[in-house]
Amino acid sequence: MDLTVALNERQRQAVETTEGAVLVLAGAGSGKTRALTYRIAYLIEQGVDPYNILTLTFTNKAAEDMEQKVKKLIGDQISNMYLGTFHSVCVRILSQNLEPLGYESGFVIYDQSETKALVSDIIVTFDLDKEKYDPQSICRIINKAKQNLWTTEELIDYYEDTDFYQNIAEIYVKYNEALQDNNAFDFNDLIGKTIELFEENEEILEKYQERFKYVLIDEYQDTSPVQYQLARMLSRKHNNIFAVGDDYQSIYKFRGADMSNILDFSTDFADCKVIKLERNYRCKANIIEASNAVIEHNYNQSDKQAWTDNEPGEPIVIAEASDEYGEADYIVDEINNLVRFTGYDYSDIAILYRSNHQSRVLEEAFVKQRIPYYIVGGLGFYDRKEIKDIISYLKVAVNPQDTVALKRIVNTPKRGLGPRTIDKLINHAQEHVPEFDLFSFAQEDNTLGLFDVMQEPTQVSGIGKKKAAKVRQFHETLEQLIAVKESDLSLPQQVDQILKKSGYQAMLELDTSENAQTRLENINEFLALTNNYYQKNKSRDLEDFLRDLRLFSDQDDLNEANQVKMMTVHAAKGLEFPVVFVVGVEEEIFPHYRSITTGEREDIEEERRLCYVAMTRAEDRLFMSYARERKKYGETQEMIPSRFLDELPREVVLEKYHDLGF
Repeated sequence: MDLTVALNERQRQAVETTEGAVLVLAGAGSGKTRALTYRIAYLIEQGVDPYNILTLTFTNKAAEDMEQKVKKLIGDQISNMYLGTFHSVCVRILSQNLEPLGYESGFVIYDQSETKALVSDIIVTFDLDKEKYDPQSICRIINKAKQNLWTTEELIDYYEDTDFYQNIAEIYVKYNEALQDNNAFDFNDLIGKTIELFEENEEILEKYQERFKYVLIDEYQDTSPVQYQLARMLSRKHNNIFAVGDDYQSIYKFRGADMSNILDFSTDFADCKVIKLERNYRCKANIIEASNAVIEHNYNQSDKQAWTDNEPGEPIVIAEASDEYGEADYIVDEINNLVRFTGYDYSDIAILYRSNHQSRVLEEAFVKQRIPYYIVGGLGFYDRKEIKDIISYLKVAVNPQDTVALKRIVNTPKRGLGPRTIDKLINHAQEHVPEFDLFSFAQEDNTLGLFDVMQEPTQVSGIGKKKAAKVRQFHETLEQLIAVKESDLSLPQQVDQILKKSGYQAMLELDTSENAQTRLENINEFLALTNNYYQKNKSRDLEDFLRDLRLFSDQDDLNEANQVKMMTVHAAKGLEFPVVFVVGVEEEIFPHYRSITTGEREDIEEERRLCYVAMTRAEDRLFMSYARERKKYGETQEMIPSRFLDELPREVVLEKYHDLGF
């Protein structure tokens, strides 16, 4: 492996500095992934056992790409290396250490909809006003608390010591108890519970510290306080921590990212070496000059300057439209010209916007002109009702005490049962202590499990004989599903059998509507996905499959067909396209209204970083457009061009104006 040929001097320095703390400040398009993958290969070539290397990423796609690139360099030597997202690595650690946390095998991971459903149930249990205690808002507070590892006292201190937040603190406590009762983690728990495991079990932490002698982290600017804490804990013994990131691209504060992690890295880790990758290989020189000019208006950032040997390329086009419809028509015309006359494919083109709602007018124009397009991060495959239903059946087969999943499937297909019946069963389970039964699913706190109560539903207040018969029938169905999960069938066969025995597939087959046919097609696609997953590693079972499903992201399912891609700028992070259109570049849209009204400089600076990310997705051509007026909340409003457009150097800009279009 000849590093002098494959890497520039700065990249080679990043690869060969193997010992101690290293921070690589890597600008957009500077080859940071190349440096990271070569570093992994170099460590192994130098005799480091892959078993002792931990590499953390932020998307499954990034992890898979990195794995393939390392294999191309050194062959298949990394099978026992931990390489994955923070969350997937934590799942592996948790699954091997459940007992100290009071969990059992077969745990499940709740998504946002399941989390919201659980919070809604708790609000009802506490007899609180759902309008005042909005489940979605409370979920956001819980997320923030978990991202910062707050206790209930710290949650109240952060907000206010009022009855409202006291009640939310009680919901927070009950929510965590309910998760454990259901043998479930939410997404934030995956890292938080791993930290808890390490804090309360020094010998377990020491085992992983000894194993992970080299810790490598991609996209370090996106780390949250808990991710930072996890990295500190794991690297403390050997201090061989290698972080790659770009503070100019720190755009996930709303998800809990803390940019100070990367800015303070050199002071947080002893004897840190800082290496800057400033040469951009991606963008034409005009795009580099323009994006540099924008980001230079930020104050709180590192000192680096992107440069390139690439040719200047075409000017950045700033286009003014009369309104949002004129803007969409202009973009359609430009795309048609690019495809017909300059050799670009539709798949070379991306439309980026600040907020999802901006896609509607664009979609109308694309449909009218028959331009193929694909929305990244729209209604995802796993968000479709039928897929969520199937996953709930699979989860119950793995964990019969999952009350959220049970509530979802109890009356799908129709069984004459509903959430109220389940609530009665749950209340009975919580209020009664079972007699000892070796085969019971009783909880650790010695209350009955929901699955147990279904065996004798006539004992439950409010459930008569007819309803009890239906409950028993449902219980028998669940027993069949559990038997399938415990069988020697392969993973695809288990999923297929659970679909059949649940009655879900038959329900759709009997439905002659077009919608049912579409849902059946999605189910067949799910079965194909299951088979593909199984073929990659036949040792993985249903529990592994369910956990991995929860770790997918928008980019993991990125469509590669010849279509224009539409997405938010946040969703575009890490991607690149020959041609990029950034739309709606107007005050109160980009930068967003909220960032302006807070009056905080750091909020505007995050929006400017977001603009920088949008601009540096473009390899060859960059178009930025705005409208003079636009419909907002049903009324036509005059719009002001974004301040970011004023920051562009005029010598690399071509401005287009037209009252009726372009």
